[in-house]
Amino acid sequence: MAQPATQKELNTMLDSSAAEFQVALLDLVRLRIQGKDTRQAVDKLAKLSADTFALADMMGRARMLAEADRLRSRNTLTNRLLTAAGAPLVPGFTHEEALENLITREERLAGATMEEVAEAYTRHGFGLARATDTVVTEKVQTILANIMDGDQSRQLGKSAIERLAFEEAQDWTSAYAETVYRTNMNSAYTAGRIQQTRDEDVAKVIGGLEFVAVMDRDARENHRAADGLIASQFDPIWNDFAPPLGYNCRCSIRMVDRRELEQKGLVEGSTVTRLYPPNFSQAHPDEGFGGRTPANMIYVG
Repeated sequence: MAQPATQKELNTMLDSSAAEFQVALLDLVRLRIQGKDTRQAVDKLAKLSADTFALADMMGRARMLAEADRLRSRNTLTNRLLTAAGAPLVPGFTHEEALENLITREERLAGATMEEVAEAYTRHGFGLARATDTVVTEKVQTILANIMDGDQSRQLGKSAIERLAFEEAQDWTSAYAETVYRTNMNSAYTAGRIQQTRDEDVAKVIGGLEFVAVMDRDARENHRAADGLIASQFDPIWNDFAPPLGYNCRCSIRMVDRRELEQKGLVEGSTVTRLYPPNFSQAHPDEGFGGRTPANMIYVG
């Protein structure tokens, strides 16, 4: 069973408003419809993506540190940066302020690690923004073509056509933004957690990870089949099975400490034996997922 604090934090982050992302994406859609220069809109989307997902990664690291510390001292991490449904990722903070606050309180997240995270998500953000611009361009072209093919198009002026196109694009933009946001948030948070477990100090306590699926009627069968997989955090199997396994995936990972591994008979010396769930032969990432380092995955749907 997933640890309540971890699952709650991930679920809250996934349920947080993607309003900023949606606004940035709507600006890009509007400019594409009007045939204007989109470079500034793409850059804005890239910066927003990089900042948001880097923060999620660092929050994942902080949560994993809290779990390791709890096992050592039975204490919980206080003054957490938490999200709230329908609100920005960290209410009352810019992304830069939230990162500074988090790093100041937890020095083990600072230094070269932060620089590496920032660099990785900057590349990720620009890659995501460019790919998103391509998807938006194709969608806008389709919408405009459909309007121009309609019988009423001859009576419409340029501004009216642009207004109709924007109205039609709004629902698609909202759904698209939500999918990209939720998928990337899960990816970044999980990537941070996994990376932190590989830290030498944390690895003394945490010897492995367990895949946790949300076992309800909405869960995909190939995700359900992976529920219960246990392996060392250094095991390459997590290249394929680190959540998310697909768009809007709600799966997560939990830490498995060395004592639990010993109780399950899964550790001998420094070697951790994989534990496969009964239906693991049916487990696999969705098409287009897996086989990549989580922090570098770019999702566009």
